[in-house]
Amino acid sequence: MSKRLENPGSVLVTSRSSSERDRQLLRLDVHQFPSNLRGVAEAIWTASITSSSALAFTFDFRQDLCIAQLPAGFHHFTVPSYQFLSMSNSLPHPLAAEVDYGPSCFPTIPPLLLGDHVISPQLHGGNDIWNWKTGQRMGTVPCQFFAIAFFDREHIMISMEEYNNHGPALLLYAIESPIANSAGDMLPPLSALGLPSFAEDVGVVQCAVRSSVCNGHSRSNFLSGPGPAFYNDDADRGVVVVTLTDGRELCLHEFAFPTTLLLSSLCRGPSDSSVFVPWDLWGPKITHNTFEREVAPSPANWHDFQLCGLRRVAPRPIVREDGALVVHVFDYHPRRVAYAAILPSSGAWSIHGGVSTSNSMDDTQVWAHPPNSSLPFVLSETRLPDELQLHDPQDIVLCLHEDGLTACVGSSPSRPHLIYIMAV
Repeated sequence: MSKRLENPGSVLVTSRSSSERDRQLLRLDVHQFPSNLRGVAEAIWTASITSSSALAFTFDFRQDLCIAQLPAGFHHFTVPSYQFLSMSNSLPHPLAAEVDYGPSCFPTIPPLLLGDHVISPQLHGGNDIWNWKTGQRMGTVPCQFFAIAFFDREHIMISMEEYNNHGPALLLYAIESPIANSAGDMLPPLSALGLPSFAEDVGVVQCAVRSSVCNGHSRSNFLSGPGPAFYNDDADRGVVVVTLTDGRELCLHEFAFPTTLLLSSLCRGPSDSSVFVPWDLWGPKITHNTFEREVAPSPANWHDFQLCGLRRVAPRPIVREDGALVVHVFDYHPRRVAYAAILPSSGAWSIHGGVSTSNSMDDTQVWAHPPNSSLPFVLSETRLPDELQLHDPQDIVLCLHEDGLTACVGSSPSRPHLIYIMAV
């Protein structure tokens, strides 16, 4: 029986097809791993969906919610039909409105979800924003699915390769306000944040953004326990990662920053006007810059699993000088950074800040002006278990959750032949 890994977090979810009488069912096997830190007990159960297969899933365990994309034939196309279900009993979610969300142009890409709002990619190439509890369509954002993310419950971010001759930029919009006009043209944002520009002979291939605030890993709402979501990270605080892909080496240049630090920077300007803020005025003080060569691709939604609260993990293991495969986790929480600063130094972690971190090569020649970053963070290094040391690092995808890491081994992360869960 073939299983598919749907959620690799501290709530591990796998799917499998089965039949019962004359019905085709999709079983979701759910395993909540125990956590002494968060006061969560172990729980194992199975949820069922009346369908032979599903295209993708979005989970928010804080709201007992699963959005299942079920295939529905339409001429020569396969389009998703969304079902909003309660994970605890497999029934339709009592708070979900009945609404037709329309066909998706990327049926295997799950919608983004935060609080009451869903961002759904549409056939015309844009993304619709809905309130899944009221059924109200908030508007359409004319951008690719990799260029939009939630900033918090009231705002979204849109990344652009070019903005008003300023180069790449990150735009901030209020969800409740119009984002584009009837002709599909973007309206002025609340704020436009300039990003570093590549040299003229390099160019930018893609500008993408993702955020950890979308990751509803925690099940604290329907298992009794005193522990908060994301360990000691507020569920509405997170880290944003903007990825620029250069046109020369196709390297990934990532800029990470906590949402709270950006909000404090934006408070200096009027909230009712559109302000362009050059990179030098906001970026160096609150961002952490990393870069690496293009790695083996993973499913698009799996990039979100590399973020949790105010931490993020390098997507694949790094080969250390002694040949060992290790995992790098970056932690931007100010309390944990301050606490690490007073502890005796350890080979397992170190505090950084003031310079950019380079993972694989010198990238200064691709920039018009090399970006600097000074955000302090804790870098923890964990050696992978012996069972994983002989694997090709490109066959291992790392996912971060509240209590540790999940390593998925195999040519396809969604169908791994080995799942290894470990604490960090």
